[in-house]
Amino acid sequence: MKRSLLFLCAVAAIAVACEKNNNQEGEVQDPNTVVYEGVTYKTVTLSNGQTWMAEPLRYLPEGKTADGKGIWNPYKVVDGAAVELTDAESIAKYGYLYDAATIFGTAIDVNNVTSFEGAQGICPDGWHIPTKAEWTGFCGYAQSATLSDGSKAEEILVETAPIYNADYKGGCVTNAQAADWNPVLSGCVISGKYNVQLVSTGEQSVGALKMNYFAGSTGHTGSKGTSVQFWALMSSFSTSYTEGRLHVSFNNATNGVQVRCIKDGWTAK
Repeated sequence: MKRSLLFLCAVAAIAVACEKNNNQEGEVQDPNTVVYEGVTYKTVTLSNGQTWMAEPLRYLPEGKTADGKGIWNPYKVVDGAAVELTDAESIAKYGYLYDAATIFGTAIDVNNVTSFEGAQGICPDGWHIPTKAEWTGFCGYAQSATLSDGSKAEEILVETAPIYNADYKGGCVTNAQAADWNPVLSGCVISGKYNVQLVSTGEQSVGALKMNYFAGSTGHTGSKGTSVQFWALMSSFSTSYTEGRLHVSFNNATNGVQVRCIKDGWTAK
């Protein structure tokens, strides 16, 4: 009996030691981070109460690789051509690019594209892919659209949005930077190819990737009911939008885009 008790005590001691080791000797996790599959992401809570990952997602679902079949490595443009970036530092900075089928774990078509609003997708537990309302609440503007039933989804303007800039009728990259949202410009993949447009002279962020999308979960089928798209955050650089405009537009489900997860619980006010 005595030996059995000693054995149980030893097992308990080992378990406690292991628990301490896994918790880095009892360290308290930084509240401005989230740990997902062993990777620590910075987070930020904005003035409207939204809590976001402040870094692009770099998660590979089980059995998946960045092989250009739904997941792409980040890239840079050299002499007009895309060059994949496979080093750990670049992946940590820019994240992977994902199509909607990978994000939501199933094939996407006109029959189910509108059924993913607010879905967790490849985000951690307690987080999800942003909805149209959440993106609009962030940047302040969503464009209008004709819906499949012929009705009109009017444009939405939220002037109290954290990164809103009245001159841009939407958010801007510099405001997102000031809010510590860290608007990394990872580019996008369209029709299976990296988009190689760069921000040009006279615009801020010269040399950065010009066309950028951030994934959304609210589906859209267009006026004919045949489009397979999601409302997403889109960047625009021009001589009118030198700081980089951010607004809610459409992104095709097959495009490879950056994922930013948002924490559950926010509602538009």
